[in-house]
Amino acid sequence: MQWAGLLLSAIGMLMIGGYYLYYLFQYLFSLDFMPFPVRLALPVVVVGLVVTLLSVFWEKLKKNRRERLEEVQERFAEHTPDRTYLASQLAGSDD
Repeated sequence: MQWAGLLLSAIGMLMIGGYYLYYLFQYLFSLDFMPFPVRLALPVVVVGLVVTLLSVFWEKLKKNRRERLEEVQERFAEHTPDRTYLASQLAGSDD
């Protein structure tokens, strides 16, 4: 249930942030004294920052998944009998 509250909070923050970013860019683009290259560079910088943050977040998720998988594999290996031991036991029991 905590994930639902976190998800709703994140959606709300994104909506409010998007609202203010929209009006900020609308205001900045309406200024006549701002040169065109600066008007073009502002959204490029914002998109670059968003892409960077998303890629860092994605890499962190992948790393966590990989670490969890390795941990499960290690635990499984600890509790799984060795095949050579099982083979020797089976071969010994036929005698």
